[in-house]
Amino acid sequence: FLDFFIKEDATKTLDETVFVLKKSRPSRREFAIFSLAKLCTCPSVASDAFEAASGLILQSRDLFSFVQALHFLGKWDDSVRKGLERWYIDQDDDRLAYEILRRRSGKQGWSHKELIAFCNPRSSNPKKVALLQWATCGTENSCETSSLPGTILANEALQKAPSSKEALEILSLGMKIPYRAVPSRFRHDPKIVECLLPHMSFSEIMDLVGPLTGAGLLSSGSSLKTKIVCVLAEAPDSRHPLDLLLRLCDYQRGYSDKSKTVWA
Repeated sequence: FLDFFIKEDATKTLDETVFVLKKSRPSRREFAIFSLAKLCTCPSVASDAFEAASGLILQSRDLFSFVQALHFLGKWDDSVRKGLERWYIDQDDDRLAYEILRRRSGKQGWSHKELIAFCNPRSSNPKKVALLQWATCGTENSCETSSLPGTILANEALQKAPSSKEALEILSLGMKIPYRAVPSRFRHDPKIVECLLPHMSFSEIMDLVGPLTGAGLLSSGSSLKTKIVCVLAEAPDSRHPLDLLLRLCDYQRGYSDKSKTVWA
């Protein structure tokens, strides 16, 4: 049906796709991202579709899905390179740093390192240049580490922290660091988890409930349990009820097929 709608009115199809990406629940985003990729292969709206992707695809997971769709559709040419270059250049430096730390590669096999090397973004912003160089070469091979966003510098310090106390001091500075980037030796420290909660999405918190239960951090009366309940209760009502039901079933049976984690 997507081919039919694009053939009938590509501009209207693009408008509808943009509307879904702006307003819909996460459960509909995957199809909308594929639709956007398909529109990038349509000459009449390709430029506008890539522009929309730059403004509406903000998470690494969605970017990798978008790139996988383009690759599946056989759209892998200079327009894709320019579109990806625009995406990296247009992203806010701190947001991009957070997304690279949160998900450096996707389940489809794509990674920021690979995509940056492919599109070779060129920027006059020293912070963006340093960030992109760090993403492909690491701190040791980055010549402008002083220009790196504070999020990356805080992450580098966190990786070298000798104890939970020093790690907590780094996180307390207010830099957004994703849970995935925290060294495994600190991930089950309740104070560190509490410090990260304000920056975590609904899905990320739900993914953590089981493992934290297995680690004994969500026992009755724990302050962390109370804090998580409060954060989830205040979260926007954007999850599909079926998604919540599946997560509840996972939690009740004590393991998750998604993460292969056992907590009961």
